[in-house]
Amino acid sequence: MEDQTVYYFDKNETAAKLSGTLPHWRQAGKTYFVTFRTADSIPQEKLRLWEEEKKAWLAAHPEPHDAETKNEFYDRFPRRLQQWLDAGYGACLLARPELKQLVEDALRYFSGKRYELDEFVVMPNHVHVVVAPFNEYELSEILHSWKSFTANKINKMVERTGPFWQKESFDHIIRSPEQHERIRQYIRENPIMEKTARQENQRQDAAATIEQPSSFCDQNQENDAIVTESSSLCDLNQNTGGIVAEASSLCDLHHNTKGIRGDTYGKS
Repeated sequence: MEDQTVYYFDKNETAAKLSGTLPHWRQAGKTYFVTFRTADSIPQEKLRLWEEEKKAWLAAHPEPHDAETKNEFYDRFPRRLQQWLDAGYGACLLARPELKQLVEDALRYFSGKRYELDEFVVMPNHVHVVVAPFNEYELSEILHSWKSFTANKINKMVERTGPFWQKESFDHIIRSPEQHERIRQYIRENPIMEKTARQENQRQDAAATIEQPSSFCDQNQENDAIVTESSSLCDLNQNTGGIVAEASSLCDLHHNTKGIRGDTYGKS
């Protein structure tokens, strides 16, 4: 994608909003940061409590929000969500080399034909990718193709049934070359952050003498019987508007990327 002309969000151009649990904004020919995760990647009880707390916070802080309030929201909610994702909850089937390779191959398959593929990473329980669909192809169609193909293949390979991916993905129209580079850097560093978050999660559990659930990555990699029997969606409230769109996955792109947080708030 380095040699291609890259187009970013244009505030003077009409943006279409698609229906769904999360708002999804579209502008033709633009570059997107996308995150999609496995259906079991965050404990449902944690999600329930997180959602209750978020709703209460939003009720106490009605829009419009100033920059300080926006940053408080990101610190209290998206950051935690991303930390949970990086902590490696769930069966973490994508830690298996053959399944990770399957997803990587699927991402690359139509690159140059339907879209330009930029930076991406396949983590044990989620995927980050920067992609620019060609004008005749919709991002939603591309995501459906990736997720449907890989879910069917993976379920057959590990002899499991049921949803593999969370139904809805997070997507964000990248706004500038600077933000583009920060997102690329975040994607490159995600494996390091995931390892750190997982180690911290294990340390906290050990300190509290709480036995680690059998669904965490390290244990599932050692026990294929557990890995192949995993299976669950973050039902985010549609009424929370642009905040929720960012909350589902962009989150806090590392501790030094406040520029992304400020640029992306409630836009796409």
